[in-house]
Parts: sequence; C-alpha cells; structure tokens
Amino acid sequence: MNYAVILAGGAGNRFWPASTEAQPKQFLKVFSRRSLLEETALRISGLTGSRNIYIAANRAHRRQIISHANKAGVLTENLFFEPQGRNTFAPIAALAKIIFSQDKEAVIAVLPADHSIKENNKFVRALEDAFLAARKGKIIVLGVPADYPETGYGYVKIRSPGHSFDSAQDRQVTPSTSLRAGRSPVYSVEKFIEKPDLPTARELIKDKRYYWNAGIFIFKAQVLLDQIKRLQPKAFKALMRSRDRHSLDKHWNDFPSLSIDYAIMEKTNKLALIPLDCRWLDLGSWGVMEKIFKKDRHGNISRGRHMDSGSNNITVWSPGVSVVTAGLKDLIIVNTRSGLLVCAKDRTQEVKSLVLALKKKKTP
Repeated sequence: MNYAVILAGGAGNRFWPASTEAQPKQFLKVFSRRSLLEETALRISGLTGSRNIYIAANRAHRRQIISHANKAGVLTENLFFEPQGRNTFAPIAALAKIIFSQDKEAVIAVLPADHSIKENNKFVRALEDAFLAARKGKIIVLGVPADYPETGYGYVKIRSPGHSFDSAQDRQVTPSTSLRAGRSPVYSVEKFIEKPDLPTARELIKDKRYYWNAGIFIFKAQVLLDQIKRLQPKAFKALMRSRDRHSLDKHWNDFPSLSIDYAIMEKTNKLALIPLDCRWLDLGSWGVMEKIFKKDRHGNISRGRHMDSGSNNITVWSPGVSVVTAGLKDLIIVNTRSGLLVCAKDRTQEVKSLVLALKKKKTP
C-alpha cells in the first residue's frame, strides 16, 4: 500500500515573525482557511488514504499537531512526536520501521509540510509515477525544473549519456536511462548541490540537467531500511533494538542529527529523479510571497491592514496590525504581535541567522 510521512517538526525561523517557536509556519493559514499542514495532508490523501498518513513533529507542539491532523482526517495514533529535534533522518527512519512492521510491501512518500502546489493534478500524476518507480526498487526524489537562480534551494544534477526530447517538460533534456514510470521519465542522479550563492546558481540554471531538490522522496520501506543498514549502521542497530515507540525514545540519541539528504540520498546508488512541474514553491523565506500573491500596478503585495503612498515592489504582511508606508522600494515588511521584520528583498535568506541570534540574546 501507499503511505505518506509529513515532516512538521521545523521551527520556520526564516518566516519570522509570522512563524514562531510557539506557532511555527506549518500551522499558518497562508492560502486558505486551512493550515499548511492540513493542506499537505489533504493533497496526498487521494493517493494514500488519510489512515495511511503519518506526521513527524516536535513534542512541544503536540496539542496543535493533534488538532490540525484531526481536521485533515489523520489518525492520532499516526502522529510521531520526536523526543528532541534531530533533523529529518531520524524521524523518517523511525517511521519507515514502524510502517514496515505493519506492511512489508509499503511504499512511502516523504513530504515537508510547507510547500505551495498550484497545479495539484500535475503533482498527483508525478507522485503516482514515483510510487510506481519506487515499487521497482528505486528511491525517487522529485526535482523541479530550475528556471531562475534561486539561492534558497538545493539542486540535483541528473546524469546524461544520451539526448532526447521530453515533450511533457517542453525542453531538451538528457536522460541517463530509458526507464519510465507511467508518464514520467526517470533519471539517475549524478550529485546533490547544497544551496549555492547567486553567481553559482546563475551558472547552474544554464544546464538543464540541474533541478531544484523539492525535498520529496518516495521509496519502499524495505529499500530505505536496507540503505540505512549499509550507510548508517549505528542508526540501523538502534532501529533494530527498538521494539516499539517507547524504546525508540530510549535509543533516540543513537541517531545522528543529519538530514535524510546527507545521511542517505547523497550516498545511495538507488536514487533516481522524476521531474515535478506543478508550479511548486517551498515556503522557505518571505521572498516567495511575490511568486504566490498577485501584485498591484506598482509591484506591491499587501496582506492585512496596509495603507501606502508611492511605494514600489514592496511586500507587506500585517494581520491585525495597521501599517502605513510611503515612498519605499524593494522591501519586505512583516508586522505581527510577535515582532516586526523589515528586510531588503535580496536579503531574506539572512532572516534565520538573525532570528537565532535574537533568541540567544533573549536567553539569560
């Protein structure tokens, strides 16, 4: 059967001050009356059923997670609360074992809880094909065609021994294999690229073998566990010693604090990429707002109580608090009860480090 693991344990520091430790961004209602977490669960439920959706989250948000999960039809017993945050590898490994113990043929899609998907039908088709390829033993990463030099995303490069034209993407591509899954081409992966600086990103997008890493992975539970055994043997031993969730807590510190990308995906020989062209965005920083919401004739985006005179290319997010601006340019202003952010549009990636520094300053 098909299963989904939604990662909802992040702090969302880049989305401060709308996202805070008490109310991180997975609980925000950005596009509708549903939270990002609810949107993610409902988006995948047609392929898995709500009973096969699991959520990995921080124990500090237990009450909110239960509330949002129940609204999306996710069972309370499918919620996995981490003893402490250890990046993405540990909860994915733990839930892969839990799901495998119930279904030896399980295929799992791992999805972050903070994505924007504009064309859901294309997203569903890509996932259907990814589930199909995963049943053949591949670990699939969904890759988004990189069409501008984004510095906030990681990149994935596919291999290229031959040339073909992929009409679905309407661009020249170089597939590493003739393998297809359903309607999608399946490419083997050459390497991962960490978030690049702007000059590097500008070079990468000239080569159509580079895709943005959407952070969405699909695999058979058995295949992932085999790769953990080979690539992270200490963590595998901890998994095998853990008979249930209670004993997982006891061995939690035996798991390395690593992302699933670094722990497994960058090292495995099972990885392949399926293109995802569905107007996807990762809500990783305030800079993505201008790609989501409609601008006025001056290039401004306004959400909430805002009055302006003569500004150009500004984004103002102000729920419940009035903001007045005049004669500004190329700025992001976020005003909430938790704080005020005023940021140049080309420096949104610095928000996380500044927020972490602010938290340390407040700590006695």
